[in-house]
Amino acid sequence: MQKALTAIGAFFGGATILCLLLGAMRSADSGSGSLSIYALAGLVGGLIGLGAGLGSLRSGRDRRRIVRLNRIQAALRRITLLVAEANHSGELVQPVCSYLRQYFGYHHVWLAILDKANQSALMAHEGLQVPIEPLRSGFRDGNLPDCVRRALSHPGPILIAAPCIDCRNCPLAVGCTERSVMTTRLAYRDKTFGVLSVGATSEALIDPRERDLFQAVAQDIAFGLYQLDLKTLRRRTGEALKRSEARFRNLVENALTGIFILQDNKVVYRNPEQKKAFASLPKLFKLQEMRLVHPEDVDKVRHFQRQIKSRKKWVMDIDFRFYPDKPPAKGGEIKWVFCRVSRIEYLGREAFLFYVMDITRARELDHLLRIQDKMASLGRVAAGIAHEIRNPLSGINIYLNTLEKIHERPDCREKVREIIERLQSASGKIENVIRRVIDFSRPSSPKLAPTQINDPIEEALKLCDATLRRSGIRIDRQLSPDLPACQADPQLIEQVMLNLITNAAEAMQQQEGPKTIGVSSSVAGHVLRMSVADSGPGVPCGDEERIFTPFFTTKKVSTGIGLSLSRRIIADHGGTLTVGPSPLGGARFTIELPLKGGHRCET
Repeated sequence: MQKALTAIGAFFGGATILCLLLGAMRSADSGSGSLSIYALAGLVGGLIGLGAGLGSLRSGRDRRRIVRLNRIQAALRRITLLVAEANHSGELVQPVCSYLRQYFGYHHVWLAILDKANQSALMAHEGLQVPIEPLRSGFRDGNLPDCVRRALSHPGPILIAAPCIDCRNCPLAVGCTERSVMTTRLAYRDKTFGVLSVGATSEALIDPRERDLFQAVAQDIAFGLYQLDLKTLRRRTGEALKRSEARFRNLVENALTGIFILQDNKVVYRNPEQKKAFASLPKLFKLQEMRLVHPEDVDKVRHFQRQIKSRKKWVMDIDFRFYPDKPPAKGGEIKWVFCRVSRIEYLGREAFLFYVMDITRARELDHLLRIQDKMASLGRVAAGIAHEIRNPLSGINIYLNTLEKIHERPDCREKVREIIERLQSASGKIENVIRRVIDFSRPSSPKLAPTQINDPIEEALKLCDATLRRSGIRIDRQLSPDLPACQADPQLIEQVMLNLITNAAEAMQQQEGPKTIGVSSSVAGHVLRMSVADSGPGVPCGDEERIFTPFFTTKKVSTGIGLSLSRRIIADHGGTLTVGPSPLGGARFTIELPLKGGHRCET
């Protein structure tokens, strides 16, 4: 209407002005005029006036459009700043409604943030002439207005030109008698955050550019809500990470295990326990500090270092002895530690996490238990040892009495020499028995060396041979000849075999009839196998594993540590000790030790 009135006024104004000018000019020349000339002049003047009026109108419209764009730009800047400063959507929705109404010129604005069930979790509005609570209740009950339902299923804005007619069931329709409504969903990256609805004149909302602008603003708001979600997620993740780090640090700082992190050959973290008990331990990973490692463990620690540097394994274990304060030459005390190393990422770079446990006391107790078990085993074979010593001693006494009688007789020199040889032989037998007892009872740590496994088996059989013969037990030897050497401690293997043989003998004490103990050795693949079987009652069903538990025993008089220590010794050799039924009718204990160097035999 304004545009039409302006055009008509410009036309007549221009025509009138031009006619007056021509009339004045005509009067001055001839004093008379022509109607046709006046008409033509009026037409031309009207067209010129019309052009000037339209130009003025266009110029005013452009100025208004520039002002509107500036206001929109200012609103978008405020919304962007608001998104950057807001901590949650509650701080965003109401100011957005206010900015849209103030700077975009909408009659009313309302915005609803929806949850996963499309129920209104948060709602704000500006300029509504009716209460918002009925709309909020509709969202809560699932009775969505038609414009909202269509907007949630449509990618673009939904325009309703006459809400009071088309949306009679909408609680806001009564406030939109002279307005149109445009509604769109707030979505970003396939996630719908809510809906935005505005009211304005039909002429404004029908304009495609206005609709595109409205959709762009909705996308900006959705992006802002997405950024707020990310900010909330990052904040919650950061808080959870801080809580997790606090819990982890509390666990690490109060752990009874020494923990430290090695990165670029430098110790970048140590917990209090590591500082207290293993202050010098990190230096052990420098070759020049090997002087602090027990001489018997130097090769093992160096091999462990090479494994760490090779990065072939993620987790590695080692136990070794070292002097934490000073070398043994200066009076340093030894510690025995178990160390586990794992590769980790620390502050964005590769590092190694060390768990170090002081097992000195445990090793000492284990050592004492082994000595006790040895003494118990010696006690069980003491009668046989006494028998072995008594016979040579009786012979020595007889020979000495005879020697006393004949040593001065010249014709008995040959006899004296024979008696002396027999004395030496009997004395040697006693010495051998005593040496075996001393070697067996001497405290020792595992010292692995290439060993012919039949040798410690034979030594164990010699120690208990007399006891077995007195008990009427027959030994069935099946020792394979030419077995490959394996890495073992002969004394410890002898201790295990003696313990198993003695247990088998004790199991058959009350047995009537033939008593047999089978001792065998063989090789299968990469495994060296030894077994001790008996014809006794066997192991009760269900006790196959319990008998290896420390202090568990089925005997009336027993410490219950023999089998547990035997299994521990075999485990230290990298092998296994198991029990099963024996072909002789009783139990069979089987030891399997790995062969080093890839030696393989087939049985």
